[in-house]
Amino acid sequence: MVFILIFLIGLNFFSTNSHAQVSNEYFNDVSYQQDLYNQSYDLYLGKKQIHSQYNSITTEKELLDTIKTALTNREILLSSYLLHLRASMDTYKPISPDLTGQVQQQLLNHNLWLTNQSKQIDKIQNKIQLDDYNQTFFQRYIQIQTSMATSRIQNQINHQQSVVNQIKDLILQLKAEHRLDQQAQNWISQIDTNLQTCQLYLAEAYKETQTKQNTRKFNDFYPDAIDQISKSKQILTKIILDLQSLLKKFS
Repeated sequence: MVFILIFLIGLNFFSTNSHAQVSNEYFNDVSYQQDLYNQSYDLYLGKKQIHSQYNSITTEKELLDTIKTALTNREILLSSYLLHLRASMDTYKPISPDLTGQVQQQLLNHNLWLTNQSKQIDKIQNKIQLDDYNQTFFQRYIQIQTSMATSRIQNQINHQQSVVNQIKDLILQLKAEHRLDQQAQNWISQIDTNLQTCQLYLAEAYKETQTKQNTRKFNDFYPDAIDQISKSKQILTKIILDLQSLLKKFS
């Protein structure tokens, strides 16, 4: 019996710095679950090779058992990562509580679904049941991928919007506490214009998260959204440098 290859999840777990505020508890759990999954997947590869060589009832059963273990560990790993993403959004949630809350609820719903999959995996007794399980999982995984990408984008939008808000507050404070000469007024006017441009880029990034998905393939909007966020970040970096020059006038 030839078993379907276990699906490897391309989560790119630790690639984004948007989760820097997440407690080590969640991060460490993802790392731990990743190790467990890697070990079970390696064991699966070994049993697969043995079964290909001997093709016996015993090696077939051992292969199926290792597949079920790897599937269970995969779902636990993915569930752990969803908790990590959900927690990472708490820091900047006040910037956009409704949108952020909606994404967090989606992550929670997927997490609950994954938690229940261990019962379904235990019931698998043959290749037909394994294929049925994988088909169901892949269909749900399209939705999970969408929620994961959306959460990472929304978190970074919230982060940058919080920086924008802080800069606006600082400018208001400068205007209230100091008499600004023409040069300072020109600088602030340019900063205001650049902040508006940043928010336009962030709005475009959010629009990318609204991309329609089909039921057969994940439409990866993350790179395009990140491009918009990177443009905003570049402008914010310049604004901060300009602010440093402006603040020297009043130091």
